[in-house]
Amino acid sequence: MKRKRRDISIPVVSMADIAFLLLIFLMVPSITSTKNKKTIHLNLPKVEDATKVSMKKSDDIFITKEGGYFYQGKESTLDEINEKLSTKTVLNKNIVVFVHSDEDTEYEYINRVIEILQFNQLQNCVFVSKKIKK
Repeated sequence: MKRKRRDISIPVVSMADIAFLLLIFLMVPSITSTKNKKTIHLNLPKVEDATKVSMKKSDDIFITKEGGYFYQGKESTLDEINEKLSTKTVLNKNIVVFVHSDEDTEYEYINRVIEILQFNQLQNCVFVSKKIKK
């Protein structure tokens, strides 16, 4: 007596569904993570002598030459920056703030940020610059 062989089939339709869902789960986070970020183009001031400072936990404030402000890479107003820094300083007064500004930025815009740092009693501030290669 011979046994009958069963036809084995792999359900391709369900595999296509799984592949489609995986594709969606991989694409959605990558689209949303870059959606709110803007590229900030700055020509950093050039200096002859600079010290390299690296801090893992720091806050970044970018100032464009037109007077635009960005906090942690997101466009912000001075009031928003003040609010965020004052919330952080309640927990930790030793926050290091990196101030990135264009070399053509008017001092008035930089001074506004300095006033916010002074108001929040933040004393650890680094002005980012580009070292001239000799």
